[in-house]
Amino acid sequence: MPFEITHATAPAPGGVNEAAVVTGPRFAIVLDGATATGATTGCAHDVTWYVEQLAGRLCAQLLTQGPAHLREILRTALTALVGRHGRTCDMTNADSPSATVAVVRERSGSLDVLVLDHSPVALHRTNGAILFRSDGHRRCGGRAEGSSPTRRDCGR
Repeated sequence: MPFEITHATAPAPGGVNEAAVVTGPRFAIVLDGATATGATTGCAHDVTWYVEQLAGRLCAQLLTQGPAHLREILRTALTALVGRHGRTCDMTNADSPSATVAVVRERSGSLDVLVLDHSPVALHRTNGAILFRSDGHRRCGGRAEGSSPTRRDCGR
């Protein structure tokens, strides 16, 4: 299943770019820093470091773990990152560096999609319709804030 991936990232005005985009032969990953600017994180690393480290671990997992579920791939990447990150950081601090995650992977002619927090995925179908996937914190077709995960066709 051929697909085209385009992306662009930019920092918030006056800030640094805390986003990362990684693509592979059958996947795309988008991460964005989720820690409030200026928060006391209790950590030696900044959010950009955290995003880059998680992006690298997710990419490695997607390239080597075959058909494993995306949730398991994310869990493995996060566990490895916490193992390294946790030695120099207070992982009990609610403001410890964090990131949103969106992953799309082609597998056996279909797409697997995983969304964590506010990085939604929009898939433009060949018929012009748009398939929107979010974790429920955004609105799509009337779904309320904070509702359960959604897979909704927001076609034209």
